Order: sequence, then structure tokens, then C-alpha cells
Amino acid sequence: MSQNNDQMLQITTRHLGKLLNDVIAESPRVAQALQSIRADGYDVLMHVEVSLALKQILPNSVPGKAEKAELSEVRTANA
Repeated sequence: MSQNNDQMLQITTRHLGKLLNDVIAESPRVAQALQSIRADGYDVLMHVEVSLALKQILPNSVPGKAEKAELSEVRTANA
């Protein structure tokens, strides 16, 4: 993977992490659950970690043919 593609992948995965964080933070169900915990007298700190497994699809790959592809894991936390 070229350095430019790697940088774009990092930017895209950070963006995905931020989107997931926003969706969770804006969820009425999550807000209700957190409020319930607070009502019971607890302070809440929520930390969500997302792991993505990415497999590069080679342009000349043949469906069904076993091939070695780069598999990388990208972790986003508090994006």
C-alpha cells in the first residue's frame, strides 16, 4: 500500500471513528441509559473502542482463488 493510500486510510478510519462516537453520543437510548445510571447516584465515563479489520482487495484478484492479502487492524478510540 502506498504512503498516500495509507494516509487516506488513516484519515478515513479516524472519520469513521468520529462518526461512530457522534452516533453513540446522540443516541436517545444511550442518553436514557446514562441518565438512569446518574439517577442512581453514579458519575458515568464511557469509553468505546472500535477495531476494524481491513483486507486490501487486489485489482486483478480472481474470485475463489486463494491469495495473500495484507490484513491490518486499525484501532480508533475517542476519535
